[in-house]
Amino acid sequence: VSKTDPGLKGKRKTKYYLQATKRHVRDLHDIAEEISSRCTASTMDVVLILEALSQVVPQQLLDGYTVDLGDLGIFSAHLSSEGKEDPEKVTARCLKNVNVHFRPSPRFKSKMKWAEVTKETKPRSRKSPSAVMRVHSNLSDEG
Repeated sequence: VSKTDPGLKGKRKTKYYLQATKRHVRDLHDIAEEISSRCTASTMDVVLILEALSQVVPQQLLDGYTVDLGDLGIFSAHLSSEGKEDPEKVTARCLKNVNVHFRPSPRFKSKMKWAEVTKETKPRSRKSPSAVMRVHSNLSDEG
C-alpha cells in the first residue's frame, strides 16, 4: 500500500508499506477438520464444541464476565456511551455501542512472530508495484 506523507506542497514523498494479501477464509468446518486431525475427536464433535463456544462466550460477556480462553486469549466487552454531567441522568439510553475486544495471549502473540514475508510476484495494481507481500508461516505445533 502506498501512502503520501503530508508535508509542504510539492515536497510530499510517497512511502510503501507491507500489506497482507491472499487472505483466504477458513470457516468453522475447516477449523474443525484441522483440530480433528490433531486429536481423537471427530470433525462433527469439534463442530458441536465450537458452535457451543460461539453461543457461550457472548452470553458470558453479556453477563459481565471476561472470558479467558488460555493460550488463545481473552475476550471482554466494552461499552461506549454518551456522557452526562449529572450521574442521575446516566441511563441505559446513553449507551452508544457494545464492543468485543480480543487480547491474544502471550503464547498466541509469540506464534505470530513466525510470520515470513515474501514479495508477491504479480502486483495487484500499478500504484504499489513491488510493495505487496504475502504473509505465511513455517510454524509447527511447537512454540
